[in-house]
Amino acid sequence: MRSTSAATALAVMFSSVALGVAAAGTASAASAVVTSPGGLVVDDALRRVFVSDQADGQILATDYNGTLVAQATGLDNAGDLAVSDDGATLYAALPTSHEIVALNAADLQVKARYPVATGTGPRHVAFAGGKVWFSYGDQWDGDLGSVDPAVDPTTGADPVALTQLPTEGTGSGLWGQALLDTDPLRPGLLAV
Repeated sequence: MRSTSAATALAVMFSSVALGVAAAGTASAASAVVTSPGGLVVDDALRRVFVSDQADGQILATDYNGTLVAQATGLDNAGDLAVSDDGATLYAALPTSHEIVALNAADLQVKARYPVATGTGPRHVAFAGGKVWFSYGDQWDGDLGSVDPAVDPTTGADPVALTQLPTEGTGSGLWGQALLDTDPLRPGLLAV
């Protein structure tokens, strides 16, 4: 359902980091410039490529032909991206506002915002086991957290869980904000 093929991703981004796209519904080409890419992910379910622009606080969605199909703005320092297993939701790390934002993958409308109680991150995200996993922390004390989108915060439950990795006093933890990844062929497995 989901693919993060480097070949597909690189086909969308040009060496100048400018993403040339045709404006939907017009015959003329328009350009959307990504000045500081923060994240890139491919959604096979919708046949979309998503790229975040940290400097401009936006996320762009194109089809596989490079046609711009959606754009979300106002996402300050938009960073790493992940797509849910069903391809319906795009998640973005917003380290400046310390939150994970969930967007409808079809139109990039914000579905939910999940505040993360940290002063450093979240930085990298991945979707595995029905949860959005994220790394946070500083260079000497990286940690791992998660968002469970199935938890309803109106019930008083918190969908965000922060974990010190490993448990304090049990050994060396993560150095910095760890890279995270998943493999569609191994559902539920998270690589840190």
